Amino acid sequence: MNKAILKSLKMGGKGGKEQEYQKALGMEWERVSAPLWDFVNKNTGERLELKKQKNLQWLDPLKYGDADKSITMHLLCYDDKGPDLLLETTLGNLLDLMKLDNKFFKTISETKKKMQSYAYGKKMQMKMPVKIRDLEGSSGVRTVFKRKSNT
Repeated sequence: MNKAILKSLKMGGKGGKEQEYQKALGMEWERVSAPLWDFVNKNTGERLELKKQKNLQWLDPLKYGDADKSITMHLLCYDDKGPDLLLETTLGNLLDLMKLDNKFFKTISETKKKMQSYAYGKKMQMKMPVKIRDLEGSSGVRTVFKRKSNT
């Protein structure tokens, strides 16, 4: 991770910041269009998903129920000056921190099937809030970057 490049990125606005973020990740990371990750490391095969927000991130837990829990998650927070906090964890650890277990996924999957049968639509999403900044210091969460408060 090139922290000098990361600090200079303009992450505000809606969507599509993966190309900018790739500059900070480095040349070994390839941008991909996959449902659950944004980048693949060409050398190791590691998969990485980028989530960026000022703090409050909305996640669709139905999307992650059967997913590989080893996917690396980069949780990037930013303010008007640019990126100020980057946390790294695995998808499995993030789901654990959100208290989403197999029982939850089974229940919510059954609920979705019932709702779809009542014509609520096949593309229904359920979003759950995660305050990214509150995860700093949690078990299994590594602080990759934190901007000093006076810069």
